[in-house]
Amino acid sequence: MDILSKEFQEEVKAKLKIDDVQKACFENLSVQHFYFQLLIECKSKMRDVIENLDAVYQELYHYYKFEYSFQLKSKDELETYIKNNEKYKKINKTYQLKKLEEEVLTETVQMFRNRSWAISNILKFQELEKK
Repeated sequence: MDILSKEFQEEVKAKLKIDDVQKACFENLSVQHFYFQLLIECKSKMRDVIENLDAVYQELYHYYKFEYSFQLKSKDELETYIKNNEKYKKINKTYQLKKLEEEVLTETVQMFRNRSWAISNILKFQELEKK
């Protein structure tokens, strides 16, 4: 499932909703674990993308520094040429998407952690109402 999709957002929203407190209490950890596993997978893929991005950067740096027909005078010029290269842009776009997915998953896991507190507070409130 695409983490940045509307479907994913709707799924998380539905799982965050608390209809039955007792059921939510037991399900919360497994749902939190599920999204934490997705976060771990995302971070692993992110490392691969970063490695690719670094390799392309190094390749382009060498090319523009030593093999390019036009002498680039400053480090800023070199950076500009590298960052505007289509090969670099393509991998950087993938990196930016993975970074956004990681942020979304991190926030999702945090919402389920916060949900644990909400469930606990609801249960305490229900106990107080019984007294």
